[in-house]
Amino acid sequence: MTTLAAEEDQRTRSITQHPSHFKDNPGPEPFCVGGVYTCPCCSYSSKLQFNFKTHMSNHLKQAVRHEGYFICKCNRHCRTAAHFHCLYCGHTILRKEQCQLHLSQCNIHTSRAHPSPTASPVPPLSGSNAGTQQHIKAGSPSPSPTPAATSLLSPPPKGPERPPPQSQRPTVKCRHCGLTLRRHNLRLHLRRKHKTLTATMSTSSEHQTHLVLENYIGGKFVACGDSIDSYDPSTGQVYCSVPDSGQDEVNAAVAAAKEAFPDWSSRSPEQRAQVLNKLADLIEANLDEFAQAESKDQGKTLVFARTVDIPRAVHNFRFFASSVLHHTNDSTQMDHMGCLNYTVRSPVGVAGLISPWNLPLYLLTWKIAPAVAAGNTVVAKPSEMTSVTAWMMCKLMQEAGVPPGVINIVFGTGPKAGDTLVGHPDVPLVSFTGSTATAQRITERSAPYCKKLSLELGGKNPALIFADADLEQCVATTVRSSFSNQGEICLCTSRVYVERSIYPQFLEKFVAAARQWKTGAPSDPGSSNGALISKEHLEKVRSFVALARSEGATVHCGEGVDRLELPAEHAGGYFLPATVLTGVADSSRVMQEEIFGPVVCVSPFDTEEEAVARGNNVRFGLGAVVWSRDVGRVHRVAGRIQAGLVWTNCWLIRDLNLPFGGMKSSGTGREGGRDSYHFFTEVKTICVKH
Repeated sequence: MTTLAAEEDQRTRSITQHPSHFKDNPGPEPFCVGGVYTCPCCSYSSKLQFNFKTHMSNHLKQAVRHEGYFICKCNRHCRTAAHFHCLYCGHTILRKEQCQLHLSQCNIHTSRAHPSPTASPVPPLSGSNAGTQQHIKAGSPSPSPTPAATSLLSPPPKGPERPPPQSQRPTVKCRHCGLTLRRHNLRLHLRRKHKTLTATMSTSSEHQTHLVLENYIGGKFVACGDSIDSYDPSTGQVYCSVPDSGQDEVNAAVAAAKEAFPDWSSRSPEQRAQVLNKLADLIEANLDEFAQAESKDQGKTLVFARTVDIPRAVHNFRFFASSVLHHTNDSTQMDHMGCLNYTVRSPVGVAGLISPWNLPLYLLTWKIAPAVAAGNTVVAKPSEMTSVTAWMMCKLMQEAGVPPGVINIVFGTGPKAGDTLVGHPDVPLVSFTGSTATAQRITERSAPYCKKLSLELGGKNPALIFADADLEQCVATTVRSSFSNQGEICLCTSRVYVERSIYPQFLEKFVAAARQWKTGAPSDPGSSNGALISKEHLEKVRSFVALARSEGATVHCGEGVDRLELPAEHAGGYFLPATVLTGVADSSRVMQEEIFGPVVCVSPFDTEEEAVARGNNVRFGLGAVVWSRDVGRVHRVAGRIQAGLVWTNCWLIRDLNLPFGGMKSSGTGREGGRDSYHFFTEVKTICVKH
């Protein structure tokens, strides 16, 4: 072996023998992140240094070496057949013509070479001596470079060969976390930083990634022949492709869930709780990535996703993992008959779960957690508009110990995937959160099979504010209860009734506070609201404001009054500022129908009787808020309001042990600790005569 070949072989061995070497390298991103070693050219990762060294050896053994880089030939391990790696830092290089540019920027062989004791300086990269092998003895001093040659230990070449300043180099913004980085670092960044987000990618002219989701059936990701585009609401651009599943995919998922049911239902509650807690831990460990994806996918602010959506999803799993351990059964004695009666509860079977787009992972886990904790298996269909975090969660199932078939996720639209799921004869119970119109269709499809249904539907929630309320606290909380998450929460207060004596004062403060409720880029920490879910929904919300204006209402702020100032990249997003209306008649569609956006109507009232009557004057009955310091009035009004949840002097404080659900057209059934357990189990009474 020539001296030059020996030197390159030494450097090759150093990559596989010392992966921790990359942890101290500030240039290319390290191979070891959070104690996990990740291969730079495929999706392999390991916490064990030995396993990582062995894996890297498989790449390097089949490499064709050149001066300073090698061509990777290991198609068995690599997802990209033709690519290169830096022989010093292992960095992935997609095109041969980029190798020399990378080497001139690689910190290891420029300012931080870390040569081995017996290794000698490296040969020239290019120039007249590029094809001439210089036989240099190990440990000998470095020869002076000729003007036509550039040593790897030399600083970057001067003049026209010097790489452009960092500010002028081609950059691309990661669509998952918004980080700006050099284009050739994007693939490595995705694999390391977003390893839970690794997906098939296509590169657009703007060099942006395009996620391609797959169904999760029987513990495996399964591709679907048809797909639909899902958009980033903050930009109006396609964010990912979602499977457009139909009858075949749903049937396969139900079959997998049915096959897994006997084993899963026979496990003890403690065993099932252990799996749920592990899944919660894994989601929490990747909280930032989940929050970034939820914000990008739904349009909500990153702050809201990071502090509300993902933490609550984690808490859902932990809550039901604990709750299932503490349920008790009923028993009675009939001594005069010599009998003892007691009840037992058993899981039902395959549960069909359909969750909405406003709080995607939050509400999906609110259904999955109690279902599997009780011993059921599930087929879940998230909204086709917000599917990414559900798909990310599927990537953690195996590590969490979820057996294949226990949790199946099928993506697609309601008319295709949803309709097939709720009408499937092997799905005995359906839990749905969404619109009242869709719930009517679900009821019709389920009726022939007498399925158990839990339907959490829309709301047109009132806030009743009496003259003795704490005005400062009331205004601040009512702004939040009206506009949080762009008003896309079923519990938001969209009708505010204020006692006439304080109406002018309240309205002035409320409008001023609404104007301070900033609508802007979701990634901006100063934004209170992000973008609405879709272009169609934006037009729907705008149409209600236009209708109110045409009926003589006054628009105090927001749509058509205040101009939004958005960054250029969000010019095509679906943004609408917080909007306050007055002068809207109770009979108007604006007052009667759920708008589900940042639009609120404020009206005065004179008496308690009038306030209660107007609060109940809609077909919905999900939630309500009462503001008063009079304890007697608080109890009296709360008892008369037709709503499943009533808050007094606060909003959205929840004890998950207690029932959640609505009256009238806001749904049937309740969700919560005991109520969810009862829904996802069948009760049996056993009588023993002794």
